[in-house]
Amino acid sequence: MRRAHGYAVLLGGALAVLAGCSSGPTPTPPPSSAANSSAAASVALPPPDQRGPQVTVEGTVTWMSSHPGCIRLETAAGQSFQLTGDVASDNEHRAARGEQPAVQRVRITGYVPEAGASVCSAGRAFVTEKVTPVDR
Repeated sequence: MRRAHGYAVLLGGALAVLAGCSSGPTPTPPPSSAANSSAAASVALPPPDQRGPQVTVEGTVTWMSSHPGCIRLETAAGQSFQLTGDVASDNEHRAARGEQPAVQRVRITGYVPEAGASVCSAGRAFVTEKVTPVDR
């Protein structure tokens, strides 16, 4: 009987240790930025030798300029970028054909790539991945 009592005490102690080490329920993670449908007013600029994170920003795009391929984005915070990538080029061509305005308020998703030379300006490029017109 004494041996059974010893096992019961040992088992009870082991259960108490295990219960004290449990982490409890897992907390709910914060919502991801992709789930957030609002757009930023400005873009954080990464160091020149690094690519920035994907971001969605609102601003005004000038699809047509005196220099073909020099598509400008001005963010709500007043930053200026040269838009690059196939999505930007496709929108420039639509504007040239009169299928969309030459100047347009948009929400753009993309990223700032590593800094490089630009024939359009000394400003940073913004690789455009998605463009959505914004109605005011």
